[in-house]
Amino acid sequence: MTQVADYHTVFTVLQKRMPLQPFAILGVIFVVVTIAAVITIVRRKAGLVLVLVVYAAFLVVAVSLFPSGLRDMYRNAKDAYIHGRYSVIEGTVANFHPMPYSGHEEERFSVSGVDFSYSDYILVPCFNNTASHGGPIREGLRVRIAYSGNCILKLEVASEP
Repeated sequence: MTQVADYHTVFTVLQKRMPLQPFAILGVIFVVVTIAAVITIVRRKAGLVLVLVVYAAFLVVAVSLFPSGLRDMYRNAKDAYIHGRYSVIEGTVANFHPMPYSGHEEERFSVSGVDFSYSDYILVPCFNNTASHGGPIREGLRVRIAYSGNCILKLEVASEP
């Protein structure tokens, strides 16, 4: 007789919020640089061109660091989940390769021939909680995964008998 696994949800993409901390830091730096530029311009009128060049260079760097499309990525992942635009795979975690605590590699595993990889150090709306940082995935674990591409939208883990 085959026993049907009882699953509990450990992650859904709806739980994940877009991280604002990197953007808040850029905003604070932007304000500080703006204030410093204004003070420098007021005190030393001769340095106006130099201050403007440094300020423009900062703006170019800040804009290039801003991850374009991050908000769209979060919105698209949540929309895919809400509207059922995903595949579901169920099975046992195999070929598990944990990410080292310090990073430098992605955590990888497969379920019924479908490969997944992720890292705590990449900003994504998908599941990315590695085992080295307390994540639940391990070799031999029974899981059910709703996914789109390599993005795990929902992760369910079988309850221990």
